[in-house]
Amino acid sequence: MKIRVQEQILQFKQKELSLVTNKTFNLSDLLEIKNIELDQLKWTVENPNILTINKGQITTSSEGRSKVTVEFGKAKAVITVIVEKNELQDIIFDGDIIEITGMQQNKIPYRTLPEGASTAGVRWEISPGAISLFDNETLYSDRLASSTLTVILPNGKRKSIEVRVASKGILEIKAPYGTSIKIVEEQEEQFYLVLLPLGETFEDFEVTMDNPIIKVDLEGYIKTFFGQTGVTNVTLRSRQNPHVSITMRVEVVSFINDVLVSSHIFDEIITDGTHTGELQYQLFSPRREGISIQDFVLYDGYNRVIFRDSKTYALEQIYTIKLNKVYKPYAEFTLMYKGLAIRCRKEVNVVTGIPIPKAF
Repeated sequence: MKIRVQEQILQFKQKELSLVTNKTFNLSDLLEIKNIELDQLKWTVENPNILTINKGQITTSSEGRSKVTVEFGKAKAVITVIVEKNELQDIIFDGDIIEITGMQQNKIPYRTLPEGASTAGVRWEISPGAISLFDNETLYSDRLASSTLTVILPNGKRKSIEVRVASKGILEIKAPYGTSIKIVEEQEEQFYLVLLPLGETFEDFEVTMDNPIIKVDLEGYIKTFFGQTGVTNVTLRSRQNPHVSITMRVEVVSFINDVLVSSHIFDEIITDGTHTGELQYQLFSPRREGISIQDFVLYDGYNRVIFRDSKTYALEQIYTIKLNKVYKPYAEFTLMYKGLAIRCRKEVNVVTGIPIPKAF
């Protein structure tokens, strides 16, 4: 029969502890123990005139040094407690860098030497200003950044440490221009969102949509495709913080929305709401090639044909038409692109660069 003996560990994490007078501290917080219960420990104090102990919690009373022993069976650990007057000697940082979380207040993590010493008269400074200091001991930043924090003790001692805003995913999303986007098929556009803390990227997003007519890349660009028009609701959700999300309405519209109109009536005479003169009418697209136009018809307000040209032209074709007391002229034409033909209608306004209307 084998008897299994469990390893027991009982030791302090440090050899000494500095405290001020009239201070209470739980030494159990400094223990490393294994296979031992706290209520099984026996505590003794070398000099009860300096401090007393009750179940691991010590209370200091006067200046001096005293060893504290904790035992369980054959296991034993000793720590020396140094009790000093309440006068700050130093500020201790546990590490070379302080990491904080953006978009929230962060208390500066430090210890005093001796433990519990008053911090009255301590001053804190931070530079550059990407990270802000509030109430003398609270740090805040809305961006991924780093700064140098300096503490100045009442005795004139100075020490510095780097403060860094750690990336913990997107914590907040803002849409300055709203949550709706209209984009023409085959064009690209980027979601304009403010991701906080500043410096976080779209790579943290998980993208879902209810109508898969577009694609969204890792930089937040929307890619659209010919023939894939309609509306989709796109939800962008932080992978690291799933409760942080935003839903954007994306409407993909036809290529005809890339087509503009330029019209001008030379020597125009307006009589009783009618137009007389020479009309020059042209459609153009500043960012799309390959569109053609055919079956151009100019009507008056009574739906009578004033001019017709059934030929097919490149989009930049200029139609020159004589008008003689024409009331409310409007044009109908067919736009063709990549095998798709769309019939359109537009009233004649003497303005350059007016988008054409929706198809009918």
